[in-house]
Parts: sequence; C-alpha cells; structure tokens
Amino acid sequence: MDTRYFRPHLSIAYANTDVVVRLLLPMIDELRERPPVTAAVSEVALVELRREGTIYRFDKLMSVPLGPVATASA
Repeated sequence: MDTRYFRPHLSIAYANTDVVVRLLLPMIDELRERPPVTAAVSEVALVELRREGTIYRFDKLMSVPLGPVATASA
C-alpha cells in the first residue's frame, strides 16, 4: 500500500451523502479560528479500521500506556 500521502488526522465528521464542499468551507473556517485545546492522553492504541457496508468498524489490536498523566488546571 502506498502511504506517502497519508497524513495522521482527527476526523470531525464523515459525509454519508453527496455534499457541496463550498457550502461547508465557512464552517471549517470557523473551526480553524477556535483556540487550541489541551487533552490528557494516557495510552496510544493501534487499531484496525475497516468499512462494513456504510459503517466504519475498528478493533483495538494493542495499546501502549503512556504513564501517569498530570491534569492541567483551567
């Protein structure tokens, strides 16, 4: 499999129908203006992602704990 164009990402939505992208761009621009957030991550998981019909399913193959996580004060 050619992976040179793969970019790790966090998906915010999947479209299950045809959409007019130019109508979505203002909403995406709004998200880009939001301030960054901090999240505590206690483990990283390797998952197998697959599509079954119109549904995405995944199985966790393994995970690696990252150790104690300090909570950030707000």
